[in-house]
Amino acid sequence: MVPVSGGMLIADLVRHLNLPLLVVTRPNLGTINHTFLTTYAAGQLGLSTKGIIINNFPQEPGPAEAYAPHLLDSLCGPLLGVYPHAASSDPWEIIDALAAKLDREPATTAVLRILGAMT
Repeated sequence: MVPVSGGMLIADLVRHLNLPLLVVTRPNLGTINHTFLTTYAAGQLGLSTKGIIINNFPQEPGPAEAYAPHLLDSLCGPLLGVYPHAASSDPWEIIDALAAKLDREPATTAVLRILGAMT
């Protein structure tokens, strides 16, 4: 429901471009509500949500963060990945760390296929 320009929302842009959604969410307290409302609104608008990714997951999650992946997968899923917090202020180092993680993840090919980026 984020405005892009004037009265146009991201949802309008997605519909206009006929794209599926990939919801990238945070692991913190409140993410269950935020992510559920996002996927629910998308469904009400007739948009296809391919899955959810949790980004910036802490090394040592608290109780809310630890349980979030399970709940998000069951309520809004499928959960396509949980990506760790990258401890760097350099954006290129963060990109390199996440790219290396994607290369090591056996599920990366499946996720790309689900998103339509691979055949």
